[in-house]
Amino acid sequence: AIQVMRHLIGLGHQRIGLVYGVANPFLGAERLKAYADALESAGLQGDETLIARCGTTIEAGYQAAHRLLELNPRPTAIVVINDILAIGALHTATSRGLRVPDDVSIASFDDIEIAAYINPSLTTSRVNAEEVGRTAARLLMMRIQNPSLPPQSIRIPVRLMVRASTGRAPSP
Repeated sequence: AIQVMRHLIGLGHQRIGLVYGVANPFLGAERLKAYADALESAGLQGDETLIARCGTTIEAGYQAAHRLLELNPRPTAIVVINDILAIGALHTATSRGLRVPDDVSIASFDDIEIAAYINPSLTTSRVNAEEVGRTAARLLMMRIQNPSLPPQSIRIPVRLMVRASTGRAPSP
């Protein structure tokens, strides 16, 4: 999430919305915190109206992005909590006659297969899910063998896949 936010801020975006739709709030908590922290680090004012909470379907992403794009002034970029919701957000922008990324940039997380093939292709953060699974299994086996092991924090590298859905912030 920090990489996505740094990318957008580096492109000159200052008014960045967030489509936040998760089944379990714990699952998206780190991304929400990184969003807020990145704004603060860049000296940008956080604004609760720029966070559109929603469900977990493409339609929910569509509706949440619609609410953000109704704001005046509207965000110049939208970060979406996952690629499925981002598909709905992209559809919202184009159905309103907005050009992505010329009028609004959209970035997301997960890098599901279709993210590279939709139009415009989606800028997204890729996590190696296979490595996450292997690491989790290894840690579980270690815990089963030795239940008194202390908790561990493992960081799996992520990679920002910059594609066509993000660009420079539009001029005021």
